[in-house]
Amino acid sequence: MESSLTRKQLLTATLGAASAVGLGGCANLLPKPRKGRKIVNFWHLLSEPWLKPTEEMVARYNESQSKYQVVPLLVPDTSADSKFMLSVVGADPPDVMLHWTQAMSTWAEGKLLTPLDSLMTREEMRRFKMESYPVIAKSGWYKGRLYGITVGFDLFVCFYRADHFREVGIDPDPAKFPATLEEVVEIGKRLDRFDKQGNPTRIGFLPQTLVNYVPSFGGWFYDDKQNQLTINTPQNLKALQFMVEERKRIGFDKAIRFLSGLTSSAGVDMPFIGGAYSIALDGEWRVEHFRRYAPNLDYHTVFLPPPKGGRPAASFSSTNFITIPAGAKQVEGAWDFIRWWSGLQDLKASAEFYPPFGWMPRGEAAVHTPKYQEFLRSAPQYQTFLNLAQSNNIEVTPSTTYQLFLMDRITKWSDIALRGSLSAEEAMRQIETDVQQERARRRALGYEE
Repeated sequence: MESSLTRKQLLTATLGAASAVGLGGCANLLPKPRKGRKIVNFWHLLSEPWLKPTEEMVARYNESQSKYQVVPLLVPDTSADSKFMLSVVGADPPDVMLHWTQAMSTWAEGKLLTPLDSLMTREEMRRFKMESYPVIAKSGWYKGRLYGITVGFDLFVCFYRADHFREVGIDPDPAKFPATLEEVVEIGKRLDRFDKQGNPTRIGFLPQTLVNYVPSFGGWFYDDKQNQLTINTPQNLKALQFMVEERKRIGFDKAIRFLSGLTSSAGVDMPFIGGAYSIALDGEWRVEHFRRYAPNLDYHTVFLPPPKGGRPAASFSSTNFITIPAGAKQVEGAWDFIRWWSGLQDLKASAEFYPPFGWMPRGEAAVHTPKYQEFLRSAPQYQTFLNLAQSNNIEVTPSTTYQLFLMDRITKWSDIALRGSLSAEEAMRQIETDVQQERARRRALGYEE
């Protein structure tokens, strides 16, 4: 079983009082402009626990040079996209903005973003491609132009409870973790617990999110090289069939009741901490989450094993993009800040920006710096994600203008299949039908795909 909460959803869940301040409430935290400096307005979505590290990072940038002053502004996650689009349309956008909505292609086609490759030198582009992890090097592009540079990205690996493994006589040593997904399922069965009525009280392993499993089965939903949809393929179908069968084994209704009865996925009440499940596919932000809320939790992290004949070291990745909105008034200052934060100016020097966020840097060179190594000693489970980041088998949101629609339909119909309301085959056909209808509608309206 896995947590279905993404880092974005976790942030929304913990936004609390920070969202109440909104745009105006943050004004009291902003530094006074320094005389002679050009103001660079920076919008971000990083509330607690990332707000303080954000403000400290911006302060460090401001101290590092004397030409620009970045002024950070927290925008509530729930309204960030609409505020961004309205600001561009109204010709009053921020100079630089951090996004995590996976809509770079949609916004690029709508001319809401400034192409960053137009600001990069040849050397910067060479270093961006050579120094970056593969997932970063291929993210943020649309029609051969780079519209967003990744600062912080999600990957998904297996978290498992060592105490649960020992309870059933399984050695929890990561080196002895199963080599195939089928073996993980068998261990999950041994870890399951049920009450007298046959209702699950603990589930060993129950896959939930289709996009997190498809890459390991060797599939994906879009071929960027061919600019072609690949929805109803044998690999994608096999991934969903596998997930449906695991849900069916528990019982569709019983699984739904179990999941709906779980406590919050944030804070100390997270089900994995409480022992509601033993093996979870989850993201790198959980390492810091557990260190904060359950420092004595006995757990390990390993790559999701592929099914027999599948693709190893595979994952889906969603990313944080830092961008320059179209119509920004201080493009040079915005680009200078992006170069500094992303490590295009100096990748090794940027390493110290990421531990306070619990994020991975842009490339491997930053990992070997003393500052980042200090962070890894305090959170050794994080190394699994850094190892996975080196893989070429990471899939990202398709670079199409209907990318949000596509991802929404994948989620919608796969969830219906996991509730037992239709077969995996029917779900895949429904995804394909809906997307083809959306493409036809867009063509009829004259939109690019």
